[in-house]
Amino acid sequence: MTSPHSETPLRRSAVGSYRKNDEAERQEARRRTPLVQQDTRKSSALESIEENETIRSCVDLYNCNKLSKDNAWDTSLIDTLANLMDRHHKQLNNFKVTKVIVPFAKRAKVIDMKNLKKSCHSLIQKQLLNPVDETSVPSHSVPKEESYAKGTASFQEVYRSLPDVFSDKMKDSLSPSVALYAVLHLANDMKLRLIPQENLEDFQIRQVLDDEV
Repeated sequence: MTSPHSETPLRRSAVGSYRKNDEAERQEARRRTPLVQQDTRKSSALESIEENETIRSCVDLYNCNKLSKDNAWDTSLIDTLANLMDRHHKQLNNFKVTKVIVPFAKRAKVIDMKNLKKSCHSLIQKQLLNPVDETSVPSHSVPKEESYAKGTASFQEVYRSLPDVFSDKMKDSLSPSVALYAVLHLANDMKLRLIPQENLEDFQIRQVLDDEV
């Protein structure tokens, strides 16, 4: 009967008793690797030369009006074009699209439009109380028989003053586009005329006067 303590390769005493020296194999593998890469580059270059020669000969035949569906197979033109298309598709598949991060709002912003319109109207009317010289107003087309109040208001000044009359919650939701949306509503409701500047950095707001009877 075999003793349960007989020496086997799996016992701890056997570990390290035989060690394969594969340094020579690793050196040989490193030596062969550049040769394989070089052979691959050479074969690719030879294939490109052969493909170029095939296409050039086919073009010559076509220019001499000697290329037909019968000799197209003999010139291996179809196989050459198929190889070129296959290689082109493989190159396209290797392309990686650059990851582009588009900044956008992560959460929906809620704002009280009724309160915003009321605040914009109050700030506009406050500015309109200060008369200005007509020469300081940007030139603009005037509809027939339309007159304006003496003062003007600036959208930039209105937007700059809005945070002072808003709560902290509404300040976070305020943006120039939202404020412009409110002013456009007011222009339609309150008969306001919007006059842009030449540099488009701001626009003036004028109050259209009602026609006297």
